[in-house]
Amino acid sequence: MAFPFSITYSIPLEDKIPDVQQALAFVNQTFTKKRADIIETKTSQIIYNGSNSMLKTNIFFMVDKGLVEIIDNEKNTTIIYRIELYTICIFAIISLIIALALAQHIWLTVSVFTSMFGGYVFSIFIRHYLLIKGIARNINHLFKLNNISN
Repeated sequence: MAFPFSITYSIPLEDKIPDVQQALAFVNQTFTKKRADIIETKTSQIIYNGSNSMLKTNIFFMVDKGLVEIIDNEKNTTIIYRIELYTICIFAIISLIIALALAQHIWLTVSVFTSMFGGYVFSIFIRHYLLIKGIARNINHLFKLNNISN
C-alpha cells in the first residue's frame, strides 16, 4: 500500500548560485527507488535576498510501507527511516484488547471494528510524521556534505 506526500525545503546558498540541473541530479541520486518512487522533483525558484539566497525545491513521493532511504555518498552510509506494517498490527492488537475490556454484549463488534480502524489510522499518521521529520532534519546536512555550488 503506497502513500503519497511531498516535501518543500530551501537550501541556503552563500555567495555562489548553483546550477539548477546539478541540484536536481543530486536530489535524484540522493533518494533511492527501493520501495520509494519519486513522482516529481522540481526546483521552483531561486530566492535572492542579498547575500542570503535560497534554492527552493519541491519533491513529491509515493512511498510504499513508509520506507525512504537517503544516501550519504560522502560518508558512504545509508540513513533509513522505516516503520513497517507490524506497527499497524501492534496498534490493532492493543485496540482489540481495549475493545474487549470495554465492550459488553451487542457493542462488541462495533467496539472492535472502531478500535482497530482507529489504531490503523493512528499508525499511518505516526509513520508519515517520522518520515517527514527525518527527511527534513537531514536534507540540508546532505546538501552541505555534497557541495552543489559551482
